[in-house]
Amino acid sequence: MTIQSGRGHQQDGAKTGARAGPAGAAKAQKIDEQILAVAQLKQAVEAEPPGIFVNFLKQIAPVFRVSETSNQLLKAFTSPDVKSEKLAQALKGNAYYEHNFVRIIAAMTKREQLPSVEAAVPLLGIQNSRNHILALQLLRSISGQHPEWGTDGKLKIKPADFLKYSIKTEDALAENKLGYADSAFAGGFVFDILAQLAEHRAEDKKKAAAYIDSVYTMGLKAGKIGIEMSKQVTDFGFKRFVFAACLVREIGKAIMGILDPEYIKFVEDCDKKTVGRVVRDFAEKKRFGINHYVLGAAALGEFELFRQVSRAILFQNAPALLKTENKHLFQLAAVVRLAGNMAPTIKKVERSDDPIIATWNSVEIRDLRLSNDSIVNAVGKLLQAPPPPA
Repeated sequence: MTIQSGRGHQQDGAKTGARAGPAGAAKAQKIDEQILAVAQLKQAVEAEPPGIFVNFLKQIAPVFRVSETSNQLLKAFTSPDVKSEKLAQALKGNAYYEHNFVRIIAAMTKREQLPSVEAAVPLLGIQNSRNHILALQLLRSISGQHPEWGTDGKLKIKPADFLKYSIKTEDALAENKLGYADSAFAGGFVFDILAQLAEHRAEDKKKAAAYIDSVYTMGLKAGKIGIEMSKQVTDFGFKRFVFAACLVREIGKAIMGILDPEYIKFVEDCDKKTVGRVVRDFAEKKRFGINHYVLGAAALGEFELFRQVSRAILFQNAPALLKTENKHLFQLAAVVRLAGNMAPTIKKVERSDDPIIATWNSVEIRDLRLSNDSIVNAVGKLLQAPPPPA
């Protein structure tokens, strides 16, 4: 009886709204929408979160919250006029890294007394100082280990072993005079974090490492494309981060590959069957409970330097949703999508009506209003430039 009575009241309310005219009907519809929204929210809260997302929160997200010292070092190098004083100031904020750093210098210079951090940075050099500290940070945050020292007092680890992608990315852009090398190092550092996570936490370390490398290779290609395409956009914002955003746009795939080896097989199967993006995203969500770009954006949201561009990664498949929120963020998301479309199939095009341009300039990014002619010109410049070193 109670349920029937409730239904009767709801029906009476709807009739009253209808008799009251458009305003009453709109009010009744608004109430119905609110009831539905509450029901959907309740269902979402009660639903068990996907296991892969829970593992992400436990194993991956904390590592992307790099130390304040590392954040300051990375931020300092996004400016082309970084000074040794800025690095020294960052190091002095963390007694652990400061002590280990001056100990490195003391061993190199064979000094009995530890030098001050202000004196140590110029002795090692700005870039080498940065690399040593970031390598120590990766060692401690992921493996939980402290650095080992030889009988000669020298540090046993080599920064290059921990910063493979950071150094490679910085060198690739610097050698090709593409600019953006300052923020490119930080983009590469994201992949170094993933590589260390794969080494210590992946079930199939070798397979996860190979998959991370393939994501990076395609990201490097997309980054180079993104630089040139952003030049075709009037009043493009986030110029400093366009390369890095395109580089890290698919780190969610690498994260899922670390957390679940079956994800790598899923991607391989989709590639073999040439499954389209929309169907692939649906199948991915159905099977793993979440999409890779959600995890990628969540990881970058934890990484302070890229927090402001994480939404561009989240909305790269639907950039138009950012248009009213932030014009420049919309532009970045659209260029990230465009670069992602182009990277696997880029080739020289002679005509603006070449069918492949339609696959690049897809419906998701039409609001960017790039003409086919501008894309043809940009591709011509891209393919004339020497490719990044392998």
